[in-house]
Amino acid sequence: KRRNDQILEKQKHVCQEKIDNETVWGPLVCNDNINLIMTYAKGIGRDFFWPPSHPQNKKKYQDTINNRTEVMDMYEIMCADPDGIFGYPDKSKVDPYSTFLDNIYGGRRVGHLRNIIFSNGMLDPWSAAGVYSSTSERKEPTEMDGDICRIEDKDNMLMSYDCRMVQNITKDGSVIALLLDLGAHHLDLMYSSDQDPICAKVARLIEEEHISKWIDEWNEGQQCPAS
Repeated sequence: KRRNDQILEKQKHVCQEKIDNETVWGPLVCNDNINLIMTYAKGIGRDFFWPPSHPQNKKKYQDTINNRTEVMDMYEIMCADPDGIFGYPDKSKVDPYSTFLDNIYGGRRVGHLRNIIFSNGMLDPWSAAGVYSSTSERKEPTEMDGDICRIEDKDNMLMSYDCRMVQNITKDGSVIALLLDLGAHHLDLMYSSDQDPICAKVARLIEEEHISKWIDEWNEGQQCPAS
């Protein structure tokens, strides 16, 4: 019993040290197979993250994506669990748990889903792992080519925005992606402020419009007699 207590105490110390060094994000990434490139990309170009994790000659996230070997080596070290105390999946075997997020939610296979808004703040480094339409092309809008859309706010005032801010992910348009050019991490879900950029204000209006539509569709379905 004494030896078991000593082992448990050592494991507890190792786990606490890992959390202190990596926070809970490291274990989460390793357990859930969230091997996103962005967890390794910080301190690129003129980013405010410090200390940088890339040499000065790497200025773009594309530079990190091009070197997958470097990233995979990093994950190999970070997700090492030689004593089996972190609960990380055994990479020598097929581990269903490591892919459960994709198995449950379908990963990028979202064509069969409905009523989802994927909001992507383009100032958020995580936006590289966002959901986008594969056929959309970003370019500067002009009044001449009809790329300006408008939406009415609660005061019945029209707000203009780039139509390509909204991307259809599914053919029926029930799943969309929003691109907030001046949006940071879940900015549109934060409390509103007069200092919010236009894209955040428009995004909230679009989200409210779609959610109201979903509710109306559900209510109409409830009223239909059973066949």
